[in-house]
Amino acid sequence: MPIARELHTDGKGDLPLPSQLDFATVFRCSAAGDSFMTEVRDHCLSVWSAGIVGLIHAYDPSVLVSGRWG
Repeated sequence: MPIARELHTDGKGDLPLPSQLDFATVFRCSAAGDSFMTEVRDHCLSVWSAGIVGLIHAYDPSVLVSGRWG
C-alpha cells in the first residue's frame, strides 16, 4: 500500500509497518487504536468517497450499491 509507506517514511508512523499491508490490516489496526493506521484509513476513505461522488456525477445512476465481497 504505497500511501501508507509514503506517510510512514515522512515520519508520521512510530511503529514499523506490518509485513502484509492490506486494507484488512489497516482497518484492524485502526480499530485497535493505532493512530497512524487511522490516518491511513481516513485518507483512503476520503479518496474512495471522492471517486464515488465523481462516478455518480458522471453516470447519474438511480441506485448505488456499495459493499464488500470475499
